[in-house]
Amino acid sequence: MLREELKKLEDSVRVVISNDKIEAYLEIVEDISMYQVSDIIEFLNHHNVIYGIDEARIVVMLNEKEVNKKVLVAKGIPASKGSDGFYKYFFNTEPVSGTIILEDGTVDYNMLGKMVICNENDLLVEYHKAIPGTNGVSVTGDVILAQPVKELKPLKGKGFNINEEDNCYYAKFDGKIDFDGSVLKVSQVYVVEGDLSANTKPIKFCGDVVVLGNIFGDAKIEAVGNITVNGCVESATLLSGKSVLLKNGMQGNGKGYIFAKGDVSAKFFEQTTVVAKGNINSNYILNCDMYANKKIIVSGKRGAIIGGNVRAIELISASSIGNPALLSTKVEIGVGNDYYFTIQAIEDKITKLQDEIEELDKKLARILEKIKDNPLTLLIDARNETIKEKIEKSAKYNEQCKVKEEMISQKQRSISGSIVVSGSVFPNTNVSINGISNIIRDCYRNVTLSRNNNEIRIYSNLHG
Repeated sequence: MLREELKKLEDSVRVVISNDKIEAYLEIVEDISMYQVSDIIEFLNHHNVIYGIDEARIVVMLNEKEVNKKVLVAKGIPASKGSDGFYKYFFNTEPVSGTIILEDGTVDYNMLGKMVICNENDLLVEYHKAIPGTNGVSVTGDVILAQPVKELKPLKGKGFNINEEDNCYYAKFDGKIDFDGSVLKVSQVYVVEGDLSANTKPIKFCGDVVVLGNIFGDAKIEAVGNITVNGCVESATLLSGKSVLLKNGMQGNGKGYIFAKGDVSAKFFEQTTVVAKGNINSNYILNCDMYANKKIIVSGKRGAIIGGNVRAIELISASSIGNPALLSTKVEIGVGNDYYFTIQAIEDKITKLQDEIEELDKKLARILEKIKDNPLTLLIDARNETIKEKIEKSAKYNEQCKVKEEMISQKQRSISGSIVVSGSVFPNTNVSINGISNIIRDCYRNVTLSRNNNEIRIYSNLHG
């Protein structure tokens, strides 16, 4: 096309390219039917429209003399959107397990400890790889790059196998599932479908134990992990390397015993001994012997501690302590008067073990020196015995150091220890706070008891 003709077309037609360069239009001002399709295409090319030109539409436009009309004459190919990689889960990733407070302030222990159970070889997770998008082409012939897609990192954790072919995660064994969004853990769980009784063989398991029924009589469970009982518990022995949850409480009949390195929680406790390295939580405690290395929380408007001996290092909180019948009840916070005597005894043991280890080091050095010149079997045996003895002494030394550290921690945490009662603390309640004891003679309501210098003070709770 001659330059003059191009100039004439410029006066008659305007090329409009969309912002995304996917569409191109001709806006016709004057009749251009005298031009050939090839002329229009050349004109479009002159305006950088070189891809996706619709020749058939241009023919119609020319034949029908479409004037004062915006006509779509070229269309590119938009980039198609891909999809990021994602995980599809075949288990409930958000089981209801949080603390639910009922209208009376008590905790619904049936809703605590909800867990997701799986069987060996169950499909847990399937990973869908990212699907890349496809590039597009603009009407100007430029490549329109598809947006990049992202792959997710493999899940971390344990207790599962990964099939690289289908990108699926399978349970390695029967157990419970814990998942926090990036870490997947399948822990071994021993599930008791029914009840346990004194005639049942004691359970000793390296993971968690879940009893779906009740525990009657003098049954025993020892677990490295958590112990959860859905039913009621009688005079059983429960030993846990983590936490214990009894959804319907425990009537220990004076023989029930619980030890946990974590927390112990139950709807109620009666005539039970409980030792927890963490907290003890309940709605009701009657005639129990209890110790918590942190706090004892009795929830609800009727959350009472009645009778027994209840001790915590940091805090005891309840609606009421004691009862109108003046049943003797002892509550204790912090460390006792024997603290300094006990920690001194531990320090003496540590010093003695240090001296013994140093002597063993000297003995071992002498033996090794002799072995250089004369490696007799007798000397080698003496060396091995000395090394063994040193290992044993070192283990005892480390153990005593940990005991000392824990006692120092208890002392520090007990400094601000207190007993908080939202309802009544009744007469004949024996209160002890960091070695200072006092028997309550009157009934007090909504108070906090704490140690001030060498006496126990009773303060009104300002909020109530």
